Amino acid sequence: MSFQFDTLHISHQLTTGIGYPQCLGFDKKIIRGSVYLDGPTITGDENTFKTVEGSVMIGPCNNEDSPVPKVCDGTAFYKKWQIDPCGRMAEGNLKGAALYDPYSLVVRSGIHLTRDETTACSIDGAGPGPVKKYPSQSAALFIGDVDITGDVRMRSKLSVRDNADFLTDVIVGNDIVAEGNITLGGTLRARGAVVQSCGIKPFNIKHPDKEGWRLVHNCLEGPEISVFFRGRIKNSTEIDLPAYWKNLVHIDSITVNLTPVGAHQDVIVKRWDDQKIYLQSKGGMPIDCFYYVVAERKDMDKLTVEYKGTFDDFHKFVDFSPS
Repeated sequence: MSFQFDTLHISHQLTTGIGYPQCLGFDKKIIRGSVYLDGPTITGDENTFKTVEGSVMIGPCNNEDSPVPKVCDGTAFYKKWQIDPCGRMAEGNLKGAALYDPYSLVVRSGIHLTRDETTACSIDGAGPGPVKKYPSQSAALFIGDVDITGDVRMRSKLSVRDNADFLTDVIVGNDIVAEGNITLGGTLRARGAVVQSCGIKPFNIKHPDKEGWRLVHNCLEGPEISVFFRGRIKNSTEIDLPAYWKNLVHIDSITVNLTPVGAHQDVIVKRWDDQKIYLQSKGGMPIDCFYYVVAERKDMDKLTVEYKGTFDDFHKFVDFSPS
């Protein structure tokens, strides 16, 4: 038997199926506006799912009466994500869903309710205290694993309390803030800065000699964004700079350390340009020395070494985007 209504309004509760969740209340304690669906249920395009894939299946909105959501109207947000090397979000290439189309699922944060006086947030609303209402930035809670087969795009930052495992490429247009570890099986590409609050930047690799051991080194640190190259020169008075240095570094920032090999040679740096470093030894004797050359990059703004603020203010003072 079926019924058809033009409009159906239920003032208290709607239930379907044979089950009834006790948490929705009984009799006078029934929760007004609550709904129980035995499932499975489908929302959106009826042809999206060929088989039952879950208790709740949400397909794309195909209702022509539905207006385009104002939150995504236009392409302002869409154009910010033209950083996918595969071209999936490049301008003019709409292989994926355009961001100004209606979403299958939209969740907004709003007023948070709790009865627990001892905590700032209660998942189940337990507690003897009165109902409290306050603004909340939390819009969705997932207890358990979340599997995503498509792209994940975020307007704001990603905060991870525990470990985050990525098996393929991760493309980031802003900061990643993680309280736990981030384990990558692919490549991390970051347009902005990747910063750490622990104060060190170590890397951990398999020990080359000791079975079952690990080798930990830390990155060099200094008050500038610099690059270096090193080597040994024998029977020559010229050190060739990398060809790309003339467009990468401030030539006048170059510094050179020289260590003579075998004998004192009184080696000095006579002059330099954007192609070579010219050396001179006492009495013109053959030069044999190690060299270490450092220079500051010019394709980025100078590093702000000290600033007043918190760790989260870092991005306001430091811009690692190439000029």
